[in-house]
Amino acid sequence: MNAVGSSPVDERGDVIFFTDQETGLRGITVLDDAGLSPAVGACRSRPYVDEERALGDALRQARTTTAKALIAGLPVSGACTVLLSSSPVGSRAASPMPAIGRAVEMLGGRYRLLPDLQGDLKNMEEAAGDTTFLLGRPSDIEIDPAAAAALGLRHGIAAAVRRRLGRESLMGVRIGIIGLGDVGFSLAEILRQEGARLTVADRDPRRTERAVRALGITCVTTEEIIHLDMDVLAPTAAKETVQDGMISHLRCKIVAGAVDDALQSPMLGKALHDRGILYLPDSVVNAGGLISLVQPLLGEEARAIPLLDQLRAIGDRLVMVMERAEHDNLATAVAAERLAEEILARRLGIEPAQQMAS
Repeated sequence: MNAVGSSPVDERGDVIFFTDQETGLRGITVLDDAGLSPAVGACRSRPYVDEERALGDALRQARTTTAKALIAGLPVSGACTVLLSSSPVGSRAASPMPAIGRAVEMLGGRYRLLPDLQGDLKNMEEAAGDTTFLLGRPSDIEIDPAAAAALGLRHGIAAAVRRRLGRESLMGVRIGIIGLGDVGFSLAEILRQEGARLTVADRDPRRTERAVRALGITCVTTEEIIHLDMDVLAPTAAKETVQDGMISHLRCKIVAGAVDDALQSPMLGKALHDRGILYLPDSVVNAGGLISLVQPLLGEEARAIPLLDQLRAIGDRLVMVMERAEHDNLATAVAAERLAEEILARRLGIEPAQQMAS
């Protein structure tokens, strides 16, 4: 494994370009050093042909993970690895995970690799022979990370429904889910058990057929679901983010950030706010998977708190963000961003204004 080059992103981040000698696989790792080590993050499944776009996505994902960790009170920073290749991972003769493991090992513990909950690179055991700096191996997991992510989303959605709709339960609440991967399907199972009126969509017909058979719920196309009159819309697939052209068509009251970077652009948080649609920031409500995965890194006092209670606290943190947004007349996305900046500023011992200007 060769580190082709390493350079600081800014005063709190590093970029490492690497090439695996055994396979020729090339990639980029971004470490967003936010005052605590190690940095944690997944390797994105989809390889990039465009190096500039790959770096931009890795930077954004690392910062998103940092924000989630800050708001959730986790003692880690964010990271992300992306692959550079013109061939899709699925067509490779062998898994790229051993090569990714070697890239992680090269950093000597600064980086702990997480499973990709919304992609194909989930099997941590495939990298275990090449590095010990992994999180998410079956022996380390109390609750499946996808199920933990779904539980956290459930608590966030329930808190928003109480505040916006004045309803104390999810019984009869009309909820749309876009994406039926591991997280989306787990969320559908949980909400179905609580009596929510579900409509789901996925571009893969095999996933929708599974949902119909297992849960007996209504399926529509991904194009149709955004036009439906619903209480909550939850995009849980990385390719189904809220986009600019979608905003004017939405008829829901709440949009849950159920996937990292759920908004195609940060400006869309204000666009939703201006339309009177309550956005649940992904940095708050989509932290369940991360919380479950970093348990081995927590101190004894933090580990003593039951994981289910840690996930339930996601709803409490969302209430805090919603109250702040209402008090300051801010979009919830902005309120969550400012909260993360203030926590980071306290961690680094600088004034928030300095951090926001950097």
